[in-house]
Amino acid sequence: MTATVSLRLARGERIKQLRRSRCMSAAGLARAVGVTRSAIFRIEQGLNGISDETLVNVAEVLGVSVSALYEAPEPVERDCLGRAV
Repeated sequence: MTATVSLRLARGERIKQLRRSRCMSAAGLARAVGVTRSAIFRIEQGLNGISDETLVNVAEVLGVSVSALYEAPEPVERDCLGRAV
């Protein structure tokens, strides 16, 4: 696995984690960012790269810095509604 693929996978997992922690659907994030739901799924799966503009928009919508999208996903014990996962 190349470093680029590893980075895409880690970033995608972090975006998914942040989105879910905010009880946001992929479709909701896509609408807010201005891309398709399919694009969000492909970004979260590490299948697609992401433009700088989209990366900034995703960070803004999720209320985090761009650098936070590159942090390792944190272990999750509860979902956005407080239920154990």
